[in-house]
Amino acid sequence: LGLFDRPFSPARPVTGLVRGRDTAHHASRIPLQRYIDRATRPLFATQPSVAVIGGGVAGLCCARVLSDHGLSVTVFEQADRAGGRLSTDHVPGTQRSVDMGVQYVSARTPSMQRWLDGLVHAGRAAEWQGRFACIHDGAVVPEAPRRPRLVGVPDLAELARHLATDTTVRTGRPVAQLNRVSGGWRILDQNGDSLGHADLVVVALPAPQALPLLAAAPDLASVAQEVTMVPGLSVGMMFTGSLAAPFDALKASTGLVGWLARDSSKPGRTPGEVWVAQTADPGEPDLLESRVVDEVRRLLQTTQAPALVWSRRWSAARALAPASLSSECLFDRSLGLGACGDWMVGRDLSAAWRSGTAMAGRILGVLAEGEARPRANPLFAPAAR
Repeated sequence: LGLFDRPFSPARPVTGLVRGRDTAHHASRIPLQRYIDRATRPLFATQPSVAVIGGGVAGLCCARVLSDHGLSVTVFEQADRAGGRLSTDHVPGTQRSVDMGVQYVSARTPSMQRWLDGLVHAGRAAEWQGRFACIHDGAVVPEAPRRPRLVGVPDLAELARHLATDTTVRTGRPVAQLNRVSGGWRILDQNGDSLGHADLVVVALPAPQALPLLAAAPDLASVAQEVTMVPGLSVGMMFTGSLAAPFDALKASTGLVGWLARDSSKPGRTPGEVWVAQTADPGEPDLLESRVVDEVRRLLQTTQAPALVWSRRWSAARALAPASLSSECLFDRSLGLGACGDWMVGRDLSAAWRSGTAMAGRILGVLAEGEARPRANPLFAPAAR
């Protein structure tokens, strides 16, 4: 018997005691349009527009959660593509992508784990099963990761592309000023030209860049002002010959190079000797790049010089110390202005994820508080005559 059916006599062939039913008659009793209206109705009676300033991990996470809850969200990113440190570069003269920012992702929260599990299931991420090592007392020592280290396929930017799905992202549009106007905010570029209007604004930028945009909220600005961020440099190198390095990724707590990885050892990458070195030393760009190459050759124990060298400088690579906050984001509900970013709670991508999703949760919570009791909309109420 079906869950909501009962036996009928006399018994009939095949179906036994289960009553046969005309499908057309059954369909006429189901208010399909009422179900569609109920399933697709807005979550909130009021649907504020939200502008997210900054298309890095925190900004994209915030925007994606809000979009998934039916809000109209626009992300403004000053670079030519969103992703922040998830963005990748190409080896000069080729279409081969290289991870120059974030090197891998490890889940530190259940929600982030579910997101990564979904990406792995969809083939957009995979575990990096490389040979990891660290330097201890001057010697290279194998290191077993405490958590799986995942990477995007074909590159880390795939994670940013997933977060930006179904979200309006306007690239190449740096925001220089926020003007409070009746009913929201006017968003302006460096020339004073309007980029649009939003009811709510989230500033998802590194602390020094967020500071001028938070001028209307002194309590928020004071937190950003206390945070010091240091620049960093990523140097990419391609070697033509094979290297007999005993590791695919090396972490060092001292010295010029803090991280060195064979990018080509990650899943979904083209084979070859492509390496990425990262350092947080804010030295002179030209001099530092050559020093990094020399240090990499020493760590790889090779006399071979790289055939190609390129670099990317990060003006705000990490916070020296995260802000001292009791929460993972900032929000002034009277102004409709918030801020999020990894600098509030940590230094890695997981911190950006936590802050961005917390910011979205704060906004959704405020909207829910202002809602009246749900309007009666019973699914199987008698149809209007």
